[in-house]
Order: sequence, then structure tokens, then C-alpha cells
Amino acid sequence: MLDISFSSGGTMTTTDPNSPANDTTISRREREKLAHRQEILDAATRVFAEKGFFSATLDEVAQEAEFSKVTEAYRGVCAVK
Repeated sequence: MLDISFSSGGTMTTTDPNSPANDTTISRREREKLAHRQEILDAATRVFAEKGFFSATLDEVAQEAEFSKVTEAYRGVCAVK
């Protein structure tokens, strides 16, 4: 799992040195977007581990991530890329 943290100055860092979240040239909005994406992916991982990939639903992932289903679909994190 990837750890994301924020410093007191608002800089976001991750455990991955190649992550774009470590790039201080990206905007606060982009850093927040990356953090939300990671929260949703972490929630999906937990739901898949509990229910199985084919038994998990988008509603369960949304509930675990505390995001609306529309937010998840809009962000496209549940789409196969």
C-alpha cells in the first residue's frame, strides 16, 4: 500500500520516490486529486479483499471510501486501464 502524507506546509509526499505526488510543481488541486484517487484505490483493495473482486460492488467501494458512486465513476478509478 502507498502511504501519502502532508507536511505542515501542505506538501504531499508518498513512499514512492517516483510518484507525481512528490512533484512540488503540481498544484494543490492536483495533489488533492491524487490523494482522493489513492483513498478510493485503498478502499477498493479492502473491499476486494473482503468480498472478492467479482462479488464487490461499486456501492460497497463508494461506501468504504466515503465518496459518492458518481464521484468514483467520474474520476474513472474503477475503470480498467
